[in-house]
Amino acid sequence: MGKLWSIPANRMKRPRPHLIPLSDAAVAVFQKALELRTGEEPLCFPGIVRTRATATQPAMAKPLSDASLKAVLVRMGRTALPHGFRSTFKDWVSEVARYPNELSEAALAHAIKDKTEAAYRRGDLLERRREMMDAWATWCEAKSVENVVSISTARKKWHRPLHPHPPQFTHCRRRMPRKQPCSVTFPKASSLRATCGPTTQAKPELPPTWDE
Repeated sequence: MGKLWSIPANRMKRPRPHLIPLSDAAVAVFQKALELRTGEEPLCFPGIVRTRATATQPAMAKPLSDASLKAVLVRMGRTALPHGFRSTFKDWVSEVARYPNELSEAALAHAIKDKTEAAYRRGDLLERRREMMDAWATWCEAKSVENVVSISTARKKWHRPLHPHPPQFTHCRRRMPRKQPCSVTFPKASSLRATCGPTTQAKPELPPTWDE
């Protein structure tokens, strides 16, 4: 039998243990993590928070929290979430590899909604899932990232104005003559009153009466 990762039932949503067949690539990740451990840490992926030392037991590292992987993605400048890896695996199974849906559901530890089907299906499809996980590891390792650049780097390298002028049309642009500024001046208000007279209008003369 190949290598297995067993998650106990008390850490699962369903009250049953979950078995995960490990590919060679996954085992290599665990082996690399074991090499990076310091001291006598019993955990494969220890956290930075440590327990208090007692008279009989030294201080040990606590397990990584659920937010540890998300924090790593943030420091890498990624907008993806850890749960998105599960979604990516699900899309690969259905669209690329085209394995049966029950295999991906068993790999993701999803509960069977149909009660009748859940009562009859008691196997874990372990051997078929092992083949699927090996294919998933091969597909992930085959993806080259040499030609992948960040969006910010691509924008700086290939930035162009929104409406550039093509070089073949630059000689057709005519230089328009610059308009001369207006030289009209307006007199002051005092000079207007001197030439035009008072601003108030004179009263009109009344017509003569018959007594005159």
